[in-house]
Amino acid sequence: MRLSSIKHKFLLVTIGTMLLFGSLLIILLKNTLHEKLVHEIQKKGLFMSNHLTDMTEKLILTENNILLYSMIYEFLKTDSDIIYIFVEDDKNNIIAHTFGDEFPTDLLAIHIPPDINRSSIMHIGTKDGNIIDFARPILEGDAGFTHIGISEQSMLMSIENITNAVLIMITIALLLACIFTVLLINRIIRPLPELAKAARKIGGGDLSVGVEVMTKDEIGELAETFNSMTKGLKRSRDELVNANEWLEEEIRERRITERTLGRSLTFLNSIFDSIRDPFIIIDKRFRIIMVNDEYSEMKGMTSGELTGQTCYKIMYEQDQICDECVVSKTFDSGDPCVKEKEVILPDGSTAWLELYTYPVIDDDGKVTHVIEYTRNVTDRKRSEAEKKELITRLEELSMEDDLTGLLNRRALMDILDLNLQTSRRYEHELSLMICDLDNLKTINDNYGHIAGDLTIREASKVLKSSLRASDVIGRYGGDEFMVILPETGIKGAEDLAERIRLEMQRATIILKDGTEINTTVSIGVAARNDIESPDELMSMADEAMYVSKRTGRNRSFTFGT
Repeated sequence: MRLSSIKHKFLLVTIGTMLLFGSLLIILLKNTLHEKLVHEIQKKGLFMSNHLTDMTEKLILTENNILLYSMIYEFLKTDSDIIYIFVEDDKNNIIAHTFGDEFPTDLLAIHIPPDINRSSIMHIGTKDGNIIDFARPILEGDAGFTHIGISEQSMLMSIENITNAVLIMITIALLLACIFTVLLINRIIRPLPELAKAARKIGGGDLSVGVEVMTKDEIGELAETFNSMTKGLKRSRDELVNANEWLEEEIRERRITERTLGRSLTFLNSIFDSIRDPFIIIDKRFRIIMVNDEYSEMKGMTSGELTGQTCYKIMYEQDQICDECVVSKTFDSGDPCVKEKEVILPDGSTAWLELYTYPVIDDDGKVTHVIEYTRNVTDRKRSEAEKKELITRLEELSMEDDLTGLLNRRALMDILDLNLQTSRRYEHELSLMICDLDNLKTINDNYGHIAGDLTIREASKVLKSSLRASDVIGRYGGDEFMVILPETGIKGAEDLAERIRLEMQRATIILKDGTEINTTVSIGVAARNDIESPDELMSMADEAMYVSKRTGRNRSFTFGT
């Protein structure tokens, strides 16, 4: 009886001690495990925040809000604990969120800590309960911030459930330990080796072992319980292994997706950079969001200086869109447009550019951006101008005498025919003079043909200066000149012929060596009267001029007198 009393005391002391230390262990483990779980969940939230920020950087920089909205909604589906996601720019403007039509006002009061270069965790009270907000700066805050909200109640429930589960398991373990202690005292010898062996295997990670049930008493029950606990642990471990494999597969697929997206972006950037003509993309606020090297070179600015600037500020230094803006037309109509304009380049030279605009249309059929493609057509415009100038010059040459600059024979014939038709139609007077320089052959023989050409040029100036504004003069051929006198009768023509003769007689021509020479002119005059043909009128004036030659030169003669 005494031994039994001592045994009972020993059992009571042993069990009491185990329960005391077990309780302390439970309290300690509960606090430690709670803190650890909180820390792990925060790490999970920060990991998701960092991952979201990495995924949104390029979309925010390119201001692709459509893909940004799609991406954050897809990200929202990756974890059921996420309540919301929203993205704000560097001016705290909300540019994308998962709240549907209206962003909640109680989240507008979120303030990012002064140290914006680090992630932050904020506890926020909203009308829907307490939320833990994980904020992450984008490009050190220069491009804005991403926010992921997780329900604090959901997180605490998860922590509480895990903590309770662990504590239950520890409690069960303590109870089993107490039972094991009682049985150990009662039956210390026989079950000890098997239990020790099984415990060592389990401690080494082998959860497939079991303890042989030798009896139907408490030792047998303990063995069965031990085996059941081992199976439960093995099942939990297998579930954790499967979950870990699933997470690893998810991470692997995301990495593949990110690499594929990266290759796609690289491919698109390669296409963008391969365009050799100036090329930009403009958003609805007329800001340049992408620019290639050729456009930067044309403007004499870096892509960083151009990106974010409005196109009308860059091109014309204006504060509003330009008149006849093809970018605005494309935004309004959704159709491509083109126009030509002359611009001044950074080096001060001028150039002609052709601007082509093409719309970028979203799934709703709205124009979100405009692509502006520029072609330098200066060479073509210059070629067209030179061609036009050449045609004009050829036309002038076809009517102009090379030596005197007066009308040539062909032009004179056309003008004479036109004036003759007008004279007949309206019964107006018309006269014609043929003027021939005297002794030009003698000048050529004595002073050379250069002196002769100079004499012809100077004589043409004297003849032209003696005429009225309405009179037409040209070189008829060699040393002969024709003068067409519209609205002039025979008496007026004779007076003009005499004035021309006297002017030529008084004129002195000075050669390059200083030699002075003089020449005179013989003139033949004819009036239209009933003449119908230009050739007949010229023949009459020519015949009268030869009469002047034969009768002594330096005189005028009128046909029919």
